[in-house]
Amino acid sequence: MKIICDGYDLMDTLGSIIEDGDSLVPTLMYDKYNGWGAYPQSSIILPFLNDIYYVITPTASDFEVLNYWNVPNTGRALFDLLLYHKVDMNLNGGVGMVVEKAVPLLTNVKLSKTQMMACRHANGADWWLLKQAHDTNLIYKFLITVDSIYSYSPQGFSEPHFTKWDLHGQSMFNQEGTKYATVCLGINQLFLADFDRCTAQLSNPRIVNLANHQLQAQDTTLDVSPRGLCFSPNGSFIYIVKGYNIFQYEWGEPDSALAWYHVANLDTTWDQFQKWGSSYLGPDNKIYIGNLGGVGKAMTTIDNPDVKGAGCGFCAKCFQFPKIGAGNPPCMPNYALGADLPCWTLGSAQLLEENEKFEVYPNPASNIITIKGAYLDQQENEISVCNLLGQTILHTKFKTSNSLYQIDISEFENGIYLLKVNEFIRKIIKE
Repeated sequence: MKIICDGYDLMDTLGSIIEDGDSLVPTLMYDKYNGWGAYPQSSIILPFLNDIYYVITPTASDFEVLNYWNVPNTGRALFDLLLYHKVDMNLNGGVGMVVEKAVPLLTNVKLSKTQMMACRHANGADWWLLKQAHDTNLIYKFLITVDSIYSYSPQGFSEPHFTKWDLHGQSMFNQEGTKYATVCLGINQLFLADFDRCTAQLSNPRIVNLANHQLQAQDTTLDVSPRGLCFSPNGSFIYIVKGYNIFQYEWGEPDSALAWYHVANLDTTWDQFQKWGSSYLGPDNKIYIGNLGGVGKAMTTIDNPDVKGAGCGFCAKCFQFPKIGAGNPPCMPNYALGADLPCWTLGSAQLLEENEKFEVYPNPASNIITIKGAYLDQQENEISVCNLLGQTILHTKFKTSNSLYQIDISEFENGIYLLKVNEFIRKIIKE
């Protein structure tokens, strides 16, 4: 990774702002809150081949800040924007430049300040981005490719309602990208669901009431405010990070008495404790847990997160930094996750070169597309057209004696589709 983002500016690895990388968010948000500290998961960096990066930043519009954030007793301070920025690190002699800036993905919506995460598409190249709404459990979805970003219909669930206390929280995928989980500060519950990397569909949702423990040994007040979570490398456990407690949850264990293990309480005295923040799995398969506030020079680690119980290896302040100021780990999806094919709906590795097997013309087209190929005369052929939601919108079988077959796409919505003829795939564009 060649760039760093704090939710407000884009910098190189030495901390210098790259060209046009300043002021990623609206003016009032940037002027008032830049330097005050970024919310967890307030930006994410998604890399592509050839040193192209997309950076996503949820934030608040000037209207929202002016009319609600700065007005006493409104009871409202929402994020209502989701923006993207495209970076080409090949420009400026390899120093990089922002080539698209502050392009809206969502406007005039109610978003959580936290709870944003990405997962590799099953084709191993593109990215799914999931962003939680504020209050209701509505999940916005986007497919991000090197050339374009496609908005998908959001998926909603009846529970949980995350409440207005969204200053902290975290969404995560397991390492395989098959499970999605999220928590938010305002509600003592975990949302867990299966995730399909091919279609981005969430299924089999579960609401889990979180285990509790007191804030400190001499206090009877329970710590009921989750701030972060992380899957273990093998996916068997979810570590729940609250301000003053850390828990290990074996989500496949039906007996709640056996599923929960209390990993740790305060790692120092009450007055000096910084509180724990968000957590991420490092490339060494250790979980790194950040600090909510204060000044320090270390993060806490879980050294053996695949081990149940005390053997998980909780190690307070064991990841040392050379200088004071260690906060939370960066928002990191699994950058090493590869393809999971067959997923023909967007399996770009299966796409044909123009001169192989058959031709498709015109492409782009507005009405009729012609498929031409000598091998079509030799058999009964099967044809399908799929949209970017993974939905099959045309499927038929045909025979031909003149190597030609035509399909009518006039009723299709404008956009990109994948045409599958027998085992071969071609991208087509309706305009």
